[in-house]
Amino acid sequence: MWPLFFEANLGGVFKVATGMNNWSDHAEEDAVKKLKSSLWNRTDKLNLIVWRLSHDGQVSNSKPCWSCVTFLLRTMYNKIHWIWFSERDESTGACSFRRVKLSWLIQDQHPHLSHRRKSTTCSGSH
Repeated sequence: MWPLFFEANLGGVFKVATGMNNWSDHAEEDAVKKLKSSLWNRTDKLNLIVWRLSHDGQVSNSKPCWSCVTFLLRTMYNKIHWIWFSERDESTGACSFRRVKLSWLIQDQHPHLSHRRKSTTCSGSH
């Protein structure tokens, strides 16, 4: 998965950090760690887009797992405006992007549990 933090303002859209899955972090966590310290003191909010490609190059589901949602809540709650993630309809194969607030993911009745990380915290090995 590849998450991207970006800010959108009247001057345009600017990439501020990217991340990837690695052996110790999920991609969302990696992107947060790569944010420049100067961004932490700013009052304007960032947007997060997360997308995932399957082994055959198709866009796949990239809804942040419950561990990443709680990590973002702890570290970025007042800094995220929108979270975008990809969804694939398994019956039709159609792909779309969904835009939600972090609060929606927190209240989601069907949180995604990563098959690589079943713990309730977003740190440690996959």
